[in-house]
Amino acid sequence: MRLNTKRKKSAKGVDYGFATQTAREFIQKYDINWLPVDAFEIVEKYAVATHKNIEIKTIEDLSYETGLDRQTLINKVIYGEDGLAIYDPGMDKYSIVLDEKAEPFGRVRWTVIHELGHIELGHLNDTRTSIVKWLLSTKEYEKMEQEAHIFAGEVLAPKFILYRIGAHSSAEIQDICGLSIAASDSRENAIRELINDKRKMHDSMLQIIPTFASFLEFKTICCAPEALRIQSRITQNPPAQKQTSPLNVHILPSGKYEKCPLCGNMQISDDANYCKLCGTLLYETLPQNLPSSPCNRLGDKDASYCENCGHIVYKTRIGLQFERDEI
Repeated sequence: MRLNTKRKKSAKGVDYGFATQTAREFIQKYDINWLPVDAFEIVEKYAVATHKNIEIKTIEDLSYETGLDRQTLINKVIYGEDGLAIYDPGMDKYSIVLDEKAEPFGRVRWTVIHELGHIELGHLNDTRTSIVKWLLSTKEYEKMEQEAHIFAGEVLAPKFILYRIGAHSSAEIQDICGLSIAASDSRENAIRELINDKRKMHDSMLQIIPTFASFLEFKTICCAPEALRIQSRITQNPPAQKQTSPLNVHILPSGKYEKCPLCGNMQISDDANYCKLCGTLLYETLPQNLPSSPCNRLGDKDASYCENCGHIVYKTRIGLQFERDEI
């Protein structure tokens, strides 16, 4: 099933709006909700949903099948590039052929989505079975390559998501999205344009925010800061001010204070040992078997201390510190 976006009839060159909006609708339809994107998983989802016959072939696969060496295949099949999408109209089959040893791996991730972009953007058909320079005019080739670049960039490093989390530098984009330096530099430029000209910010950018809701969620983490994956995007909440003398607080049958005796915090989890706002022990008598510190527990976004072990915590967005399957 095709997405809803259509090309502008007046567009003779690169249709930036079509490529960008197609990418955003693609993100929603195929539930791309975490960074870095698993490009191979997305191809599988896309093939199932669209009933397209799509396979990914690596140079190693082709070398095994044909007996030809890698360099010959790179030169003769993908023409020295990192990859190529090929359509076989007779079999109604698409192949994404790629050099799986391209380094860094971000180049492979980009190539897979770039070539998938050629398919989704309608660049391949019965008469145009691949996008190569000598089969197309220079203008036509550059138009299709640029549109596939736009598509890949928005799918793999959504501009507004990166803007929203404050990741504006190429180095941060490399870390968060798993892209090459060149691709990250390009996305940095796109984000800088958005920062410098707010007129380029429009409602269509907001449509993918719900898809990334879990990725964008703020939490606190009880750990050493060097253990965090993206250290540039962590902060700490200031601790609550403690009273000079303890408050008169009711003690529950469990021996636990009903509220924090030093800052008055009443937002206390059932299994909390410490106040999340000021770090005070929540028991009149020190309980046995308190957990070691830090304990790697996730906490509320407003916490300054870990309710479990009392260690200071760091505030960050969940998606910047965990893989999707870790949550």
